Amino acid sequence: MRNFIIFLLFLFVFVSISQAQRKKRTSTDNQPNIILIMTDDQGIGDVGYMGNPFVETPHIDALAQNGTKLNNFYVAPVCSPTRASLMTGRDFIKTGVYDTYNGGSIMDDDEVTVAEYLHEKKYTTGIFGKWHLGDHYPFRPIDQGFDEALVHKGGGVGQPGDIFNFYKNDSSYFDPILYKNEVPVQTKGYCSDVYTDGALEFIQQNKDEPFFLYLAFNAPHTPLQVPKKYYDMYDDLEVRYKTNQTNPFMAGEMSDADFEVTRRIYGMVTNIDDNVGRVMETLENLHLTDNTMVIFLTDNGSRGKRYRAGLRGEKSDVYEGGIKVPCIIQYPKLGKRVINDVLAHIDVMPTVLELAGIEADKSKIDGNSFYPLLEGITTTRFDDRSLIFHWQRNFPEPYRNIAVRKGDYKLVAHNSYDATIDDMELFNIAKDPGEQNNVVKNHEPKALELKMEFDNWYKEAISKGEHPIQRIILGSDHQPSTLLNHNDAKGVPAMWRDDDVYGYWDVYVENDGFYEITSTFLSDLPLNGKMIFKMAPYQRTVDAPKTQTKEIVLEKFYLQKGDYRLENWFINPGESNIFPFSVEVKKAL
Repeated sequence: MRNFIIFLLFLFVFVSISQAQRKKRTSTDNQPNIILIMTDDQGIGDVGYMGNPFVETPHIDALAQNGTKLNNFYVAPVCSPTRASLMTGRDFIKTGVYDTYNGGSIMDDDEVTVAEYLHEKKYTTGIFGKWHLGDHYPFRPIDQGFDEALVHKGGGVGQPGDIFNFYKNDSSYFDPILYKNEVPVQTKGYCSDVYTDGALEFIQQNKDEPFFLYLAFNAPHTPLQVPKKYYDMYDDLEVRYKTNQTNPFMAGEMSDADFEVTRRIYGMVTNIDDNVGRVMETLENLHLTDNTMVIFLTDNGSRGKRYRAGLRGEKSDVYEGGIKVPCIIQYPKLGKRVINDVLAHIDVMPTVLELAGIEADKSKIDGNSFYPLLEGITTTRFDDRSLIFHWQRNFPEPYRNIAVRKGDYKLVAHNSYDATIDDMELFNIAKDPGEQNNVVKNHEPKALELKMEFDNWYKEAISKGEHPIQRIILGSDHQPSTLLNHNDAKGVPAMWRDDDVYGYWDVYVENDGFYEITSTFLSDLPLNGKMIFKMAPYQRTVDAPKTQTKEIVLEKFYLQKGDYRLENWFINPGESNIFPFSVEVKKAL
């Protein structure tokens, strides 16, 4: 009898726990999980479902087959601008972002990201891979709504902004040092696999509550480092291409070097595809597929001579090949469709928020939710709006690499600020998606209308810029030590890894006090010369050490709270001044 009573008690507890778990899962059904997958420099032709007979992407193709294909989806011509718009639903120039480096890839911390909105709605949020919207407090992912972050610094693994992996040269994509919640960690494996490993662990840990996962691969961006297994898959690419030219690469004849580049890129893409497959398999095994929206897209067009689905232009261009990208959404509860409406990166956040039942301040969002289209409901909200595309190194100028898409027509300009309409191009994209027939002379009123749309946008978004200067905070309790890099340095517009250029950082010192400033250079410094530390009106000069070194330290530099331009350079007598590769600023002991 006693054992029977114990059994009943056990059964009661077991049933109670099971019911609680069922209630827990049921309570989150109206808050679907959201997975946003973005790749870097993967163009519209770099997927099989777009007709490329050479690249192998079976898992991405399956997403397209089982989900909704957005056939006219647009982004910015380069990566940071696209990412800023994706995170905020706003024209990127309004967020403080205007470039991919030169200090132009720092998003203002006043911006409210999709992660912040979802976090407020009790979503657990995580990012794995590429952020590229600010490396320092308060611009980091963990400052912008993400509970968990495993990311690299700068614009890409091994780039000058990614100081730890930069020195690995041709192996930076393997076993990279990444930042896990802002703590450097040594990882093991190929970078795309490492991000996915982290993402799968995140899904497993948060399977019982709604989550938002941003899986942002930095591949297939250069450097073109790929595991041998995937490179070997395309060993016969040149032979296959020459025996199957029904789908031309649309970029002229390919040289041996072009084929070598394409082998590496396709290998990286197929590796990404396998990782997409791992994500989908995990969702299936955890019974999360039906309640998870998966969004796949890329950040800009491809670069190089390979298949582009018949589109003109490449990354950095405002022609279709630079800004039109693949975009797929799979959410089983909404079925599968093909959407031909003209949509863009700014529309993703409002769509996700509507899915999650979140009311946002629409006055601060430029995009529109296309959730009704996913439900099969016709809407006119996209029919007559203008989409503005632009990009140049540094701040944008009128008519220099700009485009306006409205309805079927698109105005393109690669001219100076005083250009006339006759200098520009007009295309009917519906009839001429390859942009081969300039009809500006036949449709001048339409061209002038689109030019006026750009002029009005420029006046509003640029002349009344909300965040013209992003300052990196020094001496904060949130980040006592700040490592300034070339990605955030301003000055010469083409600053990259060069050390014979003039550069500086816009900074804000949060607390009065003494600071230690360490300047590190790419090469050993000359044994004569002087190091200038300047934060006007404060300046200090340090003589060069008597032994070979790549590093000069100013141990105590008293600074008052306020805005500064941090300028450091080494005076090399008789030669060009030398600009440091990185500068660390921390509170002096």
